[in-house]
Amino acid sequence: MFDLITQSMLFLLETLKSLVGDYGWAIIALTVLVRLALWPLSKSQMKSMKMMQELQPKMKMLQERYKADPQTLQVEMMKLYKDYKFNPLGGCLPMLVQLPLFIGLYWAISSPHFMTDQDPTFMNIIHLKHTGVVSHSGDSFDGKMSLGENGGGFLGVGKDKLEAGADMTISLNDGKSFEQKLQHANKALVILPKEPRPGVPLTITTTFEKLGLEGYESVAKTITLPVVNTGTKETERITFTSKGKGQPLETTLESTPGKTVPHYDVLVLVILFAITMIWSQRMMTSQAASTASDQQQQLMKFMPIMFSVFLFIFPIPAGVLLYMDTNSLFQIFQTWMFQRESSTPADSKANPPSQRVLDIKPDTPQA
Repeated sequence: MFDLITQSMLFLLETLKSLVGDYGWAIIALTVLVRLALWPLSKSQMKSMKMMQELQPKMKMLQERYKADPQTLQVEMMKLYKDYKFNPLGGCLPMLVQLPLFIGLYWAISSPHFMTDQDPTFMNIIHLKHTGVVSHSGDSFDGKMSLGENGGGFLGVGKDKLEAGADMTISLNDGKSFEQKLQHANKALVILPKEPRPGVPLTITTTFEKLGLEGYESVAKTITLPVVNTGTKETERITFTSKGKGQPLETTLESTPGKTVPHYDVLVLVILFAITMIWSQRMMTSQAASTASDQQQQLMKFMPIMFSVFLFIFPIPAGVLLYMDTNSLFQIFQTWMFQRESSTPADSKANPPSQRVLDIKPDTPQA
């Protein structure tokens, strides 16, 4: 499923890039198109959140009244949801719909197709292939894998680790070729030395069985596939030459010292994401703050900071960061639009839910 989404994302990116002339603008256009398509669901999500806030007093009264009878409490809560036509899961649907799109975009931007023989940028400033604020990654597909001293990494995370990519090209003896997906990429190759060091060539071995190509020993001429440094996302191609049935496949890959450099464009994207996330969260939770506990309020305040720190330690492609920033800005605009619509006199009713929530009162003791 995700492969289909990834290929669809690549097609959309290439199509939009041909129209706007820049991969960065293509990512922004794709984000806006997705958010516009999900506008009804997002609006429903905001209405659901607003209704949840308005029903909080009534729900607390029911919880207090039936705290000793959980079964009755459940029945009464279901009645409450039915009376107000409220679906407690309605606020999750837009996020669930966007999750596979986000994963598909991540894999699309990380794929060899996106990075082959090109350096996609946004306005010639943001290099969309960058994967971290600090990185020792070299240029992909230059025939040399850049490795960091002592395994690289940042704060113990993101160390150099090499494994096979998913896409293989098999060239046959008759001149034909075809592509095939590699299953279990993390187990397909044996790469020595086990702790790669810059300047030491990598010896890479595998078998037809590990590549899922049993039966091709006598007809395959070469097998080409990418090797990915999962710590930096740098990708290089290797080619195995078949030596006949029963013979292992072996090749080498040159390694070179990778110079650790800061990527200020990625830093700006991470900071922008933190700012927009805080801004968006404050807009969406301003009304909920009165009903949330102190612990919940503190969690809401620190979550943007924790998530931004996560992006420093566990880097993702800068193109995905651009998508996240654009998505957050669109969320701010959409929340402002919804709040503006909700505050207009035409939207008010004679007996809105915020007033109707007072019609449940605790049981009074009998005299």
